[in-house]
Amino acid sequence: MATEKTRTKTSEILEKQDRQASERQKQSIINISKAVNELKETIEEKQFAKGEDEGAIAEWSKLYESELEKADQDIKLLDQQIKKMDDDEREAKTAYEHERKLAFELELFERKAKFQEELEKTKQELWWRGPNWLKDPERWPDDIVPQPTVESNAEAKLVKSVLAVAVAVNDGNEADEVLKKFPLQKALRVCAWMRRFANNALHKRGRSRVIGPLTTSELARQHKWGEGVGDLPV
Repeated sequence: MATEKTRTKTSEILEKQDRQASERQKQSIINISKAVNELKETIEEKQFAKGEDEGAIAEWSKLYESELEKADQDIKLLDQQIKKMDDDEREAKTAYEHERKLAFELELFERKAKFQEELEKTKQELWWRGPNWLKDPERWPDDIVPQPTVESNAEAKLVKSVLAVAVAVNDGNEADEVLKKFPLQKALRVCAWMRRFANNALHKRGRSRVIGPLTTSELARQHKWGEGVGDLPV
């Protein structure tokens, strides 16, 4: 058996820490050990068939068993080195991935900090100067023209009936009559329509009339009455 040469080569490979070479050497030793063991068994059978002394055969077999044990030790050493190299590779990969993750998180943090800084700067500029389009009247949005709805048209039709109630009542407060007929919010909206009707009727020719649904300012005037004391403002 060329076991001495094989063990020398195994030692050299272990020193180099070459994984592929270790795998090849391991497989080579396994193949040699298998072939030697089969040869040993064949020779033993022939020796027994010839009637040779069992003690002599046993002594002869021990030599082969000793060499096979050494081969097993080499295989074990190669396995240990392969496992160690695999573990080192996994640790290196894990460390690399960890470093990449830390670098990504750091970059993300820096981007977020820069974004926050720019956002605060923009807020300050908007606070003191306003948006750019505010300085250019041509870029201002068009005025919002309220469009009538089914509900607003229905409220407008109530003006006549409310005016009729106000005319029919000679004594007492007109506001009380309106509040008796409608809930407070409804009464305020009805009175807002009445106020618009009166204002439009008093406008001179050539002046624009208020049209469309009730505006916020019109409702606000009526709500001021609801918060204070006095006759219903019409």
